[in-house]
Amino acid sequence: MKDQDPEGFETIANCVKETYFYFENKGWYEGQLKNLCQVAIDAVSKEYPNSIYEEKLKHFINDSLFECLVEFSQPKEPYAVIGHGDTWIPNFLFHYDNHKGDSSTSPDRTRIIDFQLARYGSPILDFSLFLFSCTTQELRTSHFKQLLQVYHHSLSDFLQDLGSSPDVLFSYNAFEKEVSLYMLFGLCLSFDTVTFSVMDEEDTPNLDLIEGDEAIPLENIMHVGPIKTKHGRLRLADNVKFAIDSKYL
Repeated sequence: MKDQDPEGFETIANCVKETYFYFENKGWYEGQLKNLCQVAIDAVSKEYPNSIYEEKLKHFINDSLFECLVEFSQPKEPYAVIGHGDTWIPNFLFHYDNHKGDSSTSPDRTRIIDFQLARYGSPILDFSLFLFSCTTQELRTSHFKQLLQVYHHSLSDFLQDLGSSPDVLFSYNAFEKEVSLYMLFGLCLSFDTVTFSVMDEEDTPNLDLIEGDEAIPLENIMHVGPIKTKHGRLRLADNVKFAIDSKYL
């Protein structure tokens, strides 16, 4: 649509407002962000103590991190698109064909739900969030290049089917450059998604207890502490390790 109906696309894109990372939101989210960063530092310090991973993460995390996420979330042309904004497993529905007569556990259809955090920005914002929130270190180490190629190939096929040129709109070279620029966004958001993914059920905040319509700092509602299990800590620490090993951080 951006290619073939630019005026119509601009009208829609102007209606998409950032819901998380904008300066007026700092007082609501910054305290929670600092707590999540401490969870990440704790995980790396315990699983990779006195390492370059611990050193670089502590250097990366500073008082301007929220502003960095605001900057990441701003649309930069020419590759900005309307994205989902919250691409982790709870927002994907998987359908399994039980009539095949075999024991296959591979889904035959997928649907994405929950578009309330949609944003106008780089397509890599969604890609990086999914990668760091929903893949393992083993998968990334063995197949990262393949994952990049599959993503871009699928996107290119759709662009071509819809009548536009993928080489003009988003070549593989342009895609790789966007990946290098925006991959840290997904790493930072994984401090949140992974922490809550591995949290014990009894520690999960009950959002139904929130009453009234006054803004409450997020850290007063969603309390987080050090991850209790080695498996959980490695989920987060390995994200940091991958980002540093891949020279994104």
